[in-house]
Amino acid sequence: MSKGFNDVVTSLQVRPNGDTNLTGRYMLRNRSSGLYLDVMNGDTNNGARIRQWTYNGSAAQQFEFSHQGEGVYIIRGVVSGKALDIDAISTANGAKVHLWEYLGSANQRFIAAKSGSYYQLIASHSSKAIKVAGNSANSGAYVEQWQNEVQASSEWELVPATTTNPTLNLQKQAEAYSSMSGVGVETTSDAGGGQNVGWIETGDWLAYNSITIPASGNYTIEYRVASSNSGGRLSVDLNSGAIVLGESEIPNTGGWQNWTTVSHTVFINAGTYNLGIFAKTGGWNINWFRIVSQ
Repeated sequence: MSKGFNDVVTSLQVRPNGDTNLTGRYMLRNRSSGLYLDVMNGDTNNGARIRQWTYNGSAAQQFEFSHQGEGVYIIRGVVSGKALDIDAISTANGAKVHLWEYLGSANQRFIAAKSGSYYQLIASHSSKAIKVAGNSANSGAYVEQWQNEVQASSEWELVPATTTNPTLNLQKQAEAYSSMSGVGVETTSDAGGGQNVGWIETGDWLAYNSITIPASGNYTIEYRVASSNSGGRLSVDLNSGAIVLGESEIPNTGGWQNWTTVSHTVFINAGTYNLGIFAKTGGWNINWFRIVSQ
């Protein structure tokens, strides 16, 4: 018996229901792991992978939300201005999330759905949520799209970020190298005590992994050095010599424990690097180096 109803729907419209008040710049902290959404190595190319990483406050961990109406956003990585994107417009579970030049497609638009005090980012083309692969708590775990089951690993705290370039004042003790060739360590008489690196001969080197530069720009690199010789010279590079930043002369300071600070200015693109100090000419000691934004 129909009771006068024919069960026919003449039209149906499904509309987004996201938060409409999120325009601005944020860092995104994952509810499950406590780690932050991050552009891998500060990569500015199309296809740059998105992962979670320990907080460093760099441009690679900052994202600009641009409201498109009804709680839908374009989300751009501050490090490059490129848009958060689901690879190949895939609707599959596990499709990778990366950055790509904005093309206006639905796989580059995300609904910011409130989930308690957190947000889920729902891909417009697939209705799937952005989450950490395998619900991992590890730094470096990639971010994917996945069927939305309101997993904690798909919930993000939006932490407002400054719109000015972050500053850097990073000092590393010379003996805290990740790897080296040819050098030794000894007790130092320099202020602060501890150890310095010595017995540096021409061709020796020191490497320091995972040095994060928060924004592209000019930086001063200072070196705390001592020498009984004249003519010492070092060079500094990134990623095993792929990027040579510059060189600095080491003066005769009058003794192996008579310390002075030398410096030079270099330009560095935002990103995370392995930094190397190479002895172009040996015969000097080093206690620490410091990178300071200008």
